[in-house]
Amino acid sequence: MMKKMITAGLALVLVAGLFFTGGIKPPTTISEAAAVESADYRLTTKGEGTVAVAPDIAYINIGVVTEDEDASVAQSENAKLMTRVQEAIRKAGVTSDNMKTMNYSIYKSYNYRGEDEREEVYKASNTLKVTVRDLDKIGDLIDAASASGANQINSIEFTVEDQNAYYEEALVLAMENAKGKAEAILGSLNKTAQMPVRITETSYGGPIMRASDAIAFSAKAESMSYSTPIESGDIEVSASVTVEYDYSK
Repeated sequence: MMKKMITAGLALVLVAGLFFTGGIKPPTTISEAAAVESADYRLTTKGEGTVAVAPDIAYINIGVVTEDEDASVAQSENAKLMTRVQEAIRKAGVTSDNMKTMNYSIYKSYNYRGEDEREEVYKASNTLKVTVRDLDKIGDLIDAASASGANQINSIEFTVEDQNAYYEEALVLAMENAKGKAEAILGSLNKTAQMPVRITETSYGGPIMRASDAIAFSAKAESMSYSTPIESGDIEVSASVTVEYDYSK
């Protein structure tokens, strides 16, 4: 037993001696300078993608504004005309659930007839937001509403009802754009981009709309011999990303 202990002790002394005399090198940690030397370098690129889409839905603000010296008369006249407008819109194929009151107000105003002469009146205003899914009927709808008493068409906004699929397609194009930029930059240095180490979506996929110019009607549609032309055109769905790539020195 004593012989085994002496042998083990000699072995420990021999190993320790080798460490100190250089026979066996103890484990070391990588220095900061070596870590920097072997670390990958990083390139950041921004990518953008755009998809042209034909809109499939439109929103139109249709309003009636009336005025009179008597507030109750202005209100009554406005209610009568707006009821006619709503009936005309329904006949044009728009259901009641696609009409929403956006604004209703009665307020005092003044009509100026000269520098020192003004007339005090009350104005009643009622505005509907109308959702239209058959875009081919927008011109006829505007004419019908105007003929029934609408005298304010504030705007027409075109969009797509299901935006997610188009936005995701734009995101794919944005990633391809970012990758193409990285390959072009690193290719000039005879380097190759590795897998992205970080991807940031810098767009938010919010509502996609294209608004037409404001339209105002002062004449009745029955005095027109033609239908109001409305062209929706295409709208653009865009996405953007920021991508970081590692590459070796």
